Amino acid sequence: MRIGFKLHHDPEPVVWNEMQVPDAETRELTLPDGTHLILDAGSRIAWPSEFRGEERTVFLEGQVTADVAPDPQHPFVIPSGEVDVQVYGTT
Repeated sequence: MRIGFKLHHDPEPVVWNEMQVPDAETRELTLPDGTHLILDAGSRIAWPSEFRGEERTVFLEGQVTADVAPDPQHPFVIPSGEVDVQVYGTT
């Protein structure tokens, strides 16, 4: 008889969430790391269900005001065309 054991647990895949803010409205969102966002009208954002790896990356089209949760080891990154905005914890 052969019994198989799994020696490690494969992590669940990260689920990506998306929000689009209708015109003439704003929306508030708190990310898994505690970062608080206020998205302006017409903005669109995608964020993971859990931040993994060296950076906390979200994808944004539009405008946002962010109160980024401090984490010096994992910068908060918003790719924007040819420039990436990196924040370590600030408003």
